[in-house]
Amino acid sequence: MPTDTVIPPTDAATQPPAPTDTVIPPTDAPTAAPTTSPTAEPAPSPTHSPSHIVATDLALDAADIVLYPVPVVYAGDKVTFQLLPHVPSSLRVGDVNATILVDGVQVASGPLDRRNWNGQAEGIYEWAWNTTGLAGDHQIEVVLDPTDTIQSGDEDPTNNRVTLTTTVEVASGQAALDAAATWQTTEISCCFVHVVSDTAAARDLTTLLPLLESAVVQAANKLAIMPSQKLHVYLIDRVVGQGGFAGTDMVVSYVDRRYAGGGFYELLVHEATHILDQQFAPQRVTFLAEGLAVWVSGGHYKAEDLNERSAALVATGRYVPLAQLIDDFYPCLLYTSDAADERSSVDLGGRRIIKKKNEMSSATAHRHRQQLTPPQRHHS
Repeated sequence: MPTDTVIPPTDAATQPPAPTDTVIPPTDAPTAAPTTSPTAEPAPSPTHSPSHIVATDLALDAADIVLYPVPVVYAGDKVTFQLLPHVPSSLRVGDVNATILVDGVQVASGPLDRRNWNGQAEGIYEWAWNTTGLAGDHQIEVVLDPTDTIQSGDEDPTNNRVTLTTTVEVASGQAALDAAATWQTTEISCCFVHVVSDTAAARDLTTLLPLLESAVVQAANKLAIMPSQKLHVYLIDRVVGQGGFAGTDMVVSYVDRRYAGGGFYELLVHEATHILDQQFAPQRVTFLAEGLAVWVSGGHYKAEDLNERSAALVATGRYVPLAQLIDDFYPCLLYTSDAADERSSVDLGGRRIIKKKNEMSSATAHRHRQQLTPPQRHHS
C-alpha cells in the first residue's frame, strides 16, 4: 500500500507538489509556442461522400465505407476501414462477416464489432492496408456475408457488395513533415512515455515527466494500489474528446492551443485512475469508473470542491439520481453527479465502488487487429 500522500493542486495553473519519491516538477512555464504561423499549403480536395441507399435487409453502400486517416490518404499511411452497413435488428451484428479487398487482394476480414449508441452497426478494421509506395488510384471492394451464410434478413444479396475507387496522394509540405515524424520513448519510474518528434510534447518533455510521475502516485495513493507494471502513456498533438482516454494504455492530448479546456494535471490523474481501476475492478461499469476518476483527481478535469459542485447540481435541478444515471449515462455533467452519489463510498477507500463494479459488468468491443494497433479506448 502506498505511503506517500500527494495533494492535488488547488488551481489548474499551479503545478502540483511532487511526492517524496519523484523529481520536483519545474516551476517555469513551458516554452512558448512559436508566434509565426506555418506557410499555408493547399491540400488535395477529399472526394465528396455519396448518398445512402435505403434498404430493409442486410445492405452496404459506398456511403457506409470510411477510410482513415481523413480527409486524404497519403502514400505511407496505414489505412483503417470503418464499415457502417444496414443490419436489420433481427440479425446479430457479430454474425455478419465482411471482407475487404484492395486491387483484388484481401487486406482484412472478420465480423462486425457492435452497434453504437445510435443502434448503427459498425465494424472497424484497423491499420489493414499499408499504402507505402502505392500512390495513385486503387479499387476498394467490400463484401458483406461473402459466403452467403445469412438467409433470413439478407433477402437481396446483390446489395452486399460495393466497389469504389480511392486515390492515394503523394505527401508534400506539412504532410511530408508528418510522414517523417517518429515516435520517441522515454522511461521513467512509473511509465513509458511516448511522444512524436517535433511536437509540443517532445519540446516540453522535461516539464511533463515529473507531472506524470506525480499524477500516477496521487492516483495510486487514493486507490491504495500500486501499478502492477509500468504504464504506457502517449502524448499526442491532437485534441481527442476532453483531452484523453485510457484503456490498456493512456492517450493524452498535449498541444499549444488547448481548446479542450480543463487542467492538464487533473487529466493525467483522471486517466491514470482508469488504468489502476482495472487492476481490481476489470468488470467496471462506465458510470462508476468515471465518478471514481473524478473523485480521485479532485474534480472534473479541473480542481474543484465536489461537495459544493454537488450541492449546486441539486440546487439548480441538474442532479441526476443514481438509478437514472445507470440507465442513461455519458453526458459529462453526470460525472459529477456520480461522484456526488458515491461520496460516502469513496471516502471509505472506494471499496463499495469496487464491490458494485464486481457485481455489474459491461461488454468490451471485439477489435480486428491486423498488426500492431493503438491503445484500446475505454474511458475518457
